[in-house]
Amino acid sequence: MTTFFTELKRGTAASHTALEATYPFSTMMKPAVFDRQAYTQNLLILASFHNCVSNFIQNIENSELLSEFIDTDAVMQAISHDLIALGRQPDFPDFPLISSAESPEHALAGAYVWMGSSMGARILYRWLNHAGYEDFPTAYYQQMIALGQRWPEFVEHGLDYVQQHKLDVDACIDIANQLFDGLQVCANTLSHQKHHPA
Repeated sequence: MTTFFTELKRGTAASHTALEATYPFSTMMKPAVFDRQAYTQNLLILASFHNCVSNFIQNIENSELLSEFIDTDAVMQAISHDLIALGRQPDFPDFPLISSAESPEHALAGAYVWMGSSMGARILYRWLNHAGYEDFPTAYYQQMIALGQRWPEFVEHGLDYVQQHKLDVDACIDIANQLFDGLQVCANTLSHQKHHPA
């Protein structure tokens, strides 16, 4: 049973790598190309993702076992706080809709990508505070650090959820990859707007 999350990680590895190579995520921890605009767009895209997942996961029956770990209200408040501090209203881009987000597989895949995004939060937070970006607001990354500390507990409860609902790992992988693709679409949309302003 513990191989479920191993398979999920393996099945989404390519999408995760592709996303990290996409602007603005590709600028993180690279002072030569990282700036305030890249950071702002990074948060806008992540806010779009978090908003999408928080909306659909709360409408999926019996998803409380997972939703308690992603702490949707606190994360959305933190990222909105940072965007406002950066001079942007949290009018983040629409996240591409994924097909009929109402199954237990959607709940697990959404929570998995959400929790997975917390894994690098501590490293990024430390970098921002030691690389000359101390004035950048970091409420979001601080909140994600707190979530990341619960990863082992999330996996344990996630496996209970898998067993209870007899989840299909391939379906979860497909949905998680759709979410990664959606993040890339948002990133490409903002990048296009940057180079082709209205």
